[in-house]
Amino acid sequence: MAASKTKPSVSGLRILVCNDDGIQSQGLKVLERVAKTLSPDVWIVAPEYEQSGRSNALTLMESLRIREISPRRFSTSGTPADCVILAVNRILSDKKPDLILSGINHGSNISDSAIMSGTVGGANMGAQHLIKSIAISQECGRGGVPKLTTPEYFLPGIIKKLISFDWSERVFVNVNFPDALPGAVKKTAVLPQGFIGMDWNVAERLDPNNNPYYWISSRWHELSRKTNTDSDVMTDSSIISVTPMISTFTADSFMDTLKKHFSNAYCG
Repeated sequence: MAASKTKPSVSGLRILVCNDDGIQSQGLKVLERVAKTLSPDVWIVAPEYEQSGRSNALTLMESLRIREISPRRFSTSGTPADCVILAVNRILSDKKPDLILSGINHGSNISDSAIMSGTVGGANMGAQHLIKSIAISQECGRGGVPKLTTPEYFLPGIIKKLISFDWSERVFVNVNFPDALPGAVKKTAVLPQGFIGMDWNVAERLDPNNNPYYWISSRWHELSRKTNTDSDVMTDSSIISVTPMISTFTADSFMDTLKKHFSNAYCG
């Protein structure tokens, strides 16, 4: 079933831009410029502060604030998913967006990390509202500076292509740009989400009062990353990956196995 039966012209699109790096992010500013090449009806609703790693988290046990910075530009005290909910159901309640763009994240959101990504979470929430949504990220290495000229150059064409046809309900698209300048990019490839695993570390430190606190960090399994060549983990730094994702988590490949073990209506 298509998410939308109507196809507004590109220039007539209402576009919502959000992210997880915060309202002051350079990636957000670039994505706003890209959006404005497609339509004049562009709205920004982004977190006041960085919300990386928040995935699909919602703020349910405390109040949320919305701050209007300038016309069509708002920050919120919430997560990326909160931003989409506030935008669609409050700020843009007169006419919901036709397209949601989430990013541009500083760092890729591929493989396992996509599940944890606030950038992907924003697009996922858009898909749950039956709005075409695209998460956009730029690989830059740990602590590196993202080459934002690359998505700025290629994104308008990619977005125009993606919005030119119908999507299934609750599907969204995850786009990852390589750590390369535009001239070094060879192609765009449609690739599935990979799995390479992560090594987790918990460092213990002491605050000035000698009380312990903890800092979580992670790294990819590098060997697995190098051999994962048929997914969004592609090590070739010249490829833009485009990955369809869906906001349901049913493991279809495991259904038949479970049915065999529960075939007699086992209850305990």
